[in-house]
Amino acid sequence: MTERIHNELTLYDYWQIIKKRRIIAIGVFLLIVFSVLVFTFLSTEIYRASTTVELRIEGPSFWAMGTMGQEISWMIDVDTEMRKVESYPVLLHTAKLLGQVDENTSDARKEQIVNVLRGKVSVSKVANTTLMNIIATDTDPKKTVEIANAAGKAYVDETIEGRNERARKTREFIEKQVTVLSDELKEKEQQIRQYVASGLITEKVQSMGGSLTDLLVERSNLLTQYGNKHPEVIKINSKINVLKSKLGKMSGSELEYVILLRDVKIDEGLYEMLIRKHKEALITEADKVIPVAIVEPANNAVLVKPNKQLNVLMGIIAGLIFAVIGVVLAENLDTSLRTAEEIEIYLKLPALAEIPHIKEEKTSPVPFSLLHDINSPYIEAYNEFLVNFSDDREKKVQTILFTSVMPSEGKTEVTSNFAITQSQHDNKTLIVDADFRQAAIHKLFKIPRKPGLMDVLKDKLNWRSVLAKPKIDSASNLSLDNVRILSVGHLPAHPMRVLNSPEFSNLITELRNEFDYILFDSPPLYYFADPAVLSSLSDGIIIVHTPGMANRNELMRIRNRLSTKIIGVVLNNMEEKRRGYYYYKYYSGSKKKKLSLAEKILRRLG
Repeated sequence: MTERIHNELTLYDYWQIIKKRRIIAIGVFLLIVFSVLVFTFLSTEIYRASTTVELRIEGPSFWAMGTMGQEISWMIDVDTEMRKVESYPVLLHTAKLLGQVDENTSDARKEQIVNVLRGKVSVSKVANTTLMNIIATDTDPKKTVEIANAAGKAYVDETIEGRNERARKTREFIEKQVTVLSDELKEKEQQIRQYVASGLITEKVQSMGGSLTDLLVERSNLLTQYGNKHPEVIKINSKINVLKSKLGKMSGSELEYVILLRDVKIDEGLYEMLIRKHKEALITEADKVIPVAIVEPANNAVLVKPNKQLNVLMGIIAGLIFAVIGVVLAENLDTSLRTAEEIEIYLKLPALAEIPHIKEEKTSPVPFSLLHDINSPYIEAYNEFLVNFSDDREKKVQTILFTSVMPSEGKTEVTSNFAITQSQHDNKTLIVDADFRQAAIHKLFKIPRKPGLMDVLKDKLNWRSVLAKPKIDSASNLSLDNVRILSVGHLPAHPMRVLNSPEFSNLITELRNEFDYILFDSPPLYYFADPAVLSSLSDGIIIVHTPGMANRNELMRIRNRLSTKIIGVVLNNMEEKRRGYYYYKYYSGSKKKKLSLAEKILRRLG
């Protein structure tokens, strides 16, 4: 039954992924931070300065109103005043104060200058006060202060000028009305005197006319406060009706007199009101109380853009975020397993060894490089392989199947070197070339392919007579007396029949009694079913994997198919940098090399 595999990643697993992709993470982080720094230090600097203006209630009477006057101050329409600061007249006045506009400037140029200032001047109000801040922004700190103060002064000047202009126009209007009404009143009074002097108007009519006029004026005043049904209004109407009934019998001259008398009475009231308003207008015009005032002029400009500290902080945060994103993307796009940690994380299988990549030389071909330099990292990797293979094994594993997912991953090389390593520990080891598709053991050891396994099974040859002993370099101090090779022999037309035959099973039983270890070199698992059949005759399976050859999904499928017998994975052709600089230099006997800055950083990062 297939063993269930758990793929949950722990925090340690994520840390290992980040360490593996640290070059990408560091690169993305530095790129983002560097870009932010370049943008920050190449950006145009923007400065801000502010002038504070106070809004006041107009008129001297306000200052004598005490608490009520303070309550009225909150009724000032600050929003309207804020819009005035950004209006064309104020900004044009600002331009004049800055010397940007004079009498010879064209209207189009004025419009252009005002639009530029409109983009540099803004207004904000101070909460719960009648104060507002006139804010200026510019690339020159000195000019920023000048714009803020000029805008504040322009607003104050325009407000005072507007207030004085309104007071002057109000006074002139009232004076004109007083003159007109005074002339009309004199004319009507002259007509009344003429009526009296003519003798046509009796004293009784004069008295009744005066009383009627007073009643009409009184009713007019009452109607401004009450309705027609108010008792006082009804009472006045009753008196008026009585007088009108008495005056109904008057002549035309007497009625004209009464109407003229009424008009004079009304005009006198209007005249008195206009005289009072005229005096108020004179006082307002002469009043020196300023409706707005600058309470705090701009003194210094503050740098607002770019905010270097904030930008650097945001750059670091963004760099970290994008570094993580880069690691995640790289990890998801790269489906290969390249390190022992990845093998253990994703496959949940032990990594038995990391075999370094060594160039094959004519004087020392692989696998015989094991026999020449006992201090090489190559030998140390196979010693580690042997130790990991032997540790914590409850029962002896005698027949071992070496296979890989893809071709050219080095399974034949690993099988041969493992056999040589075992032989150095007095273990009689047999290499069986069971790769009927592309046999390679005989080429590696430079022995004849025939006779071999197929000849033993088909022609009933004695297997002892077919076994070959590998030849070694006479300069080597190591012996391969404990290693024997059973090459493939004649290639069969139907390999599966051979592997499933009783003869092959019986042969393996006999070989078990003769050798400590029997190593099968088989075809790749991804393309052929031979390894699956051989696994039934094997005590354990070792998968040879070269990083970049097979992806994790392909390895996982093989893991699921053969999980009950898989001993572990051997990583082959590993780059030296994955095992560390000092590891190789120590075992190679070289002098300590002075590390570059980049190497020191990588070493610090693990």
